[in-house]
Amino acid sequence: MSQDDNLFFYCNENKFEKECNSFEMSLMQSQSFVDSGNNTLVTSSNNSSTKLQEASEALMQQKYENEQLKQQLQHERGKNEEIVENLLQELKNKSERVFKLSVQNAQLKQGRKDLSNGKESSKELSKIREAVIRANESLDSLRSEKEVLEPKHSSLVQEKKTFQQTCSAPPKKSFISNILTRCKNLKEPLKEIKTQMSQYAQMMDTNFNGLRVHIRGMYLKSK
Repeated sequence: MSQDDNLFFYCNENKFEKECNSFEMSLMQSQSFVDSGNNTLVTSSNNSSTKLQEASEALMQQKYENEQLKQQLQHERGKNEEIVENLLQELKNKSERVFKLSVQNAQLKQGRKDLSNGKESSKELSKIREAVIRANESLDSLRSEKEVLEPKHSSLVQEKKTFQQTCSAPPKKSFISNILTRCKNLKEPLKEIKTQMSQYAQMMDTNFNGLRVHIRGMYLKSK
């Protein structure tokens, strides 16, 4: 190997070493940059996790506070409803007391008016009592008449039923013939009764005329 070759090789070796050193420095800078980036990412991730945890805790705290407020509002609403219900009940009781007092006042006024007209009221009451007594007596009399008439009514109802049944039944020839025979047999007694009645009428007229003449004669004698 000649001296020129050695010089060339030496120069190239130095150049390569410089390039290697430069490349190594670049790698070290790149590694440092990567490490710095990783640290930044880790720090950012930790910060994000911390912020997320803080936000979650704040949200839970807000939710708890909202629940507490909701329960407090429900409690206050229940108290208000109870107060309103008590007020309404008290108002109702007062209105009932006012109504009772007004009725009592009207009764007192009517009582005073009745006391001022006591004599007339007592007379009217006695009349009413007498009317009630008479009405009770009439009712007792009507009840007695009803008790007497009820058996008669039931008997008449039974007779009516029997008569209706008899009328609704088809007539028998023997029954009709018996009725006709009785009618024929009654003609002669009826004639005799008429004759006797006419005789009695004539006798009454004769006796009446004689009595009238006798009374007239006695009247003339008394003069």
